[in-house]
Amino acid sequence: MPQADEADRLTAGYGTHECRRFRRGIFDDLSPLAVDLALRYAKTAERFSFRQANLELLEIHERLVIHDLNLSSDTQDLQEAAKGNPPGIRGDQK
Repeated sequence: MPQADEADRLTAGYGTHECRRFRRGIFDDLSPLAVDLALRYAKTAERFSFRQANLELLEIHERLVIHDLNLSSDTQDLQEAAKGNPPGIRGDQK
């Protein structure tokens, strides 16, 4: 996961070891967005605090990962996940 590795490198100077593990888990989950998330994290940490940056990162993760559905996945993965949903979940009324 080169994106998650780069994101980890970009945020290495912020917070504790536990914070780094916390961030790495989110960067791994949201790897297509990891570098952008890391840049936002660094900006928030500099402007406010690494605690505030952690809270923002957690909020983004909670919005994009819903149970086993990861909205940062590629389109094909999302389409396959949608096919597995029961009727009505996407508005189908069959």
